[in-house]
Amino acid sequence: MARVLICILGYGERPPNLPALDALCRHEATAAMLVTWHRPGADTTDALLELAGRSVKVRVESTEENRGSAGGYARLLDRAAATDGWDYMLLLDDDLDISPAAMEQLVAVAESDAARHQTLFMAYRHGLGELKSLVEKGRPLRDIHPGSCVGFHLRNLVGLTGRSSSRLHDGKLFLEAAPYGGLLVPRGCLARLGTPEANLFLYADDAEWTLRFTRDGGLIRLVPEADVVDRSPSWNATESGGGNLARRILHMSAAKAYYEVRNRNFLARKYYAGKPFVYALNRMVFIAAVYVLAAANRQFARARMIQRAIVDGEIMALRPPADWPSPPAGLD
Repeated sequence: MARVLICILGYGERPPNLPALDALCRHEATAAMLVTWHRPGADTTDALLELAGRSVKVRVESTEENRGSAGGYARLLDRAAATDGWDYMLLLDDDLDISPAAMEQLVAVAESDAARHQTLFMAYRHGLGELKSLVEKGRPLRDIHPGSCVGFHLRNLVGLTGRSSSRLHDGKLFLEAAPYGGLLVPRGCLARLGTPEANLFLYADDAEWTLRFTRDGGLIRLVPEADVVDRSPSWNATESGGGNLARRILHMSAAKAYYEVRNRNFLARKYYAGKPFVYALNRMVFIAAVYVLAAANRQFARARMIQRAIVDGEIMALRPPADWPSPPAGLD
């Protein structure tokens, strides 16, 4: 029987779902459960200690340093590489639940796939709207238009969609990129997959990590039969109001807005650069829209920070991580 190493990344006060994790621990396929939690509160600490007390499979570490999702999952991958006795690694966020039956289904699909030495297997997360539309409505995922600025392209204004970033082949659904949570990684894929770029900190770090893998010839297969439940919406879906631009200027914290804009532009410039004059035009229109909305709401500092994030993303796409600019001081 294939052995699964379950890796969980958690933050702050949100307590783990003990019954769900206990059920996974008791499953015979579970080799071990590695938990890395940033600054757990008192209740969360008690729950983690209780979980560790129930099973010798559970190994918990807490951290004071906030490494973000990129650094957190990089740490978990380092711990996994130093752990013996597993064939697959299952990544889970602290607000995701997967049943033992769904884990079995995910592993069974992987075991039956002749290309598993170069394939990651993604469970079906109903809470991700684009995946739900793909699975239930057959609506393909859309890629970033080459020459986009922070995801904006003039083609979007006239309803022209980009090429599909999902494809159906021999009855199997494949993706170009995937989130961390719900991803099953065969041990044989670790060398090609590498680790997330910790300097991205949060937002789009999972997309960059898995896109790096597929651009190098790897595959990501979506497994609709294996359900994962999101107990809370993703953070960028909870601060909405008036579209992405208004969300970044009026609703998001400065830190989240900076990292989202910077990293999205980095991703677009590195992997979907397009023609320079197309990018320059989209950039000009996007920044103008930022300042118009910011002026209407007296948010000039936020507009300047967003422009700084755009420039930082451009620089990052041209330099190695060691030479990336530091984030601005004072981000909350």
